[in-house]
Amino acid sequence: MAKPLWKTWRVPVLLALLVLGIGGTAFAVLLPTDGARPQAVPPAEPIMPSATFAPLTTVSPSPIAQPSPQASPTALASPKASPSVSAKPSASPSVSPSAQPSASASASPLPSPTPTVEATEAVEASPSPAPAGPVDCAAVKCVALTFDDGPGTQTEALLKVLADKDVKATFFFMGPYAAKYPALVKQASDQGHAVGTHAWTHAHMTKQKPAEACRNAAKGQQSVVDAGVEKPAMLRPPYGSINDKVIAACPTFQFVHWNVDTEDWLTKDEAKILGHVKKDTKPGSIILMHETVEVNLEVLPKAIDWLRSKGYALVTVPELFGGDVPRGQVIRGGPAP
Repeated sequence: MAKPLWKTWRVPVLLALLVLGIGGTAFAVLLPTDGARPQAVPPAEPIMPSATFAPLTTVSPSPIAQPSPQASPTALASPKASPSVSAKPSASPSVSPSAQPSASASASPLPSPTPTVEATEAVEASPSPAPAGPVDCAAVKCVALTFDDGPGTQTEALLKVLADKDVKATFFFMGPYAAKYPALVKQASDQGHAVGTHAWTHAHMTKQKPAEACRNAAKGQQSVVDAGVEKPAMLRPPYGSINDKVIAACPTFQFVHWNVDTEDWLTKDEAKILGHVKKDTKPGSIILMHETVEVNLEVLPKAIDWLRSKGYALVTVPELFGGDVPRGQVIRGGPAP
């Protein structure tokens, strides 16, 4: 009786399966596992930020990480200056040393010297402040601007010019006009100008009896007091008319004349008035002008500028004499250095 077919091939099949199993196992053992084919990766835990592992990473200290005397706090706190940690030990922790000089230069707080130089030049170019205290006219070239025949309609404008130029002058007010415009008398005094009297009437004192001339002067003096100003001792005799008899009869007055006559009342010409100032002025000069001459509003600032350009200090008549005008004589000018 013939054997069934499966029994005939059973032994060879079993042998073949055995050979295949042993060969497959050997092949699996000998196959390289260097990443040439994909590996099965088990499920990973959540990846934490790289900074979490910073304390566990061993890195070599970086020169940039050390505080530098030239490095500002801002530079040390910048992202480039902090270690950049990687999971691989070979990762560089910070900016390379070659980049350090440029980083330090950009972050350096040292100021540029240029602004300091410019500021110094600006200070040197600015004018020096005027010296404090009274001017010593025995050592400095001084002149005194004086005005007669006021106060009047131009007085306020003249006071403004003087204020704008920072100049103190001397005013000899006529009695009747001081009584009419007492506020202007007070304004002139309050602004620091010296105030005197030009008598009550514009009459020649030498043509009057000495006692009468003194009463005329005293009445003009009282009009200034009535305006709220301290009693003035300075008197400018009308027309400059004075003699020894009147001086002796009025011992309390200081008789103030002039030595530069601008003749403004006569010419009323700007160029001619300035011409007298430029030609006749010298240290200690007392310059005569009149409030009633309209062109003086144009002349005054130009005269002041010219006088200053020549080195003159503009002062009041009392300041020419250190505050104490001599009595018993006619004053035509002050001391010269």
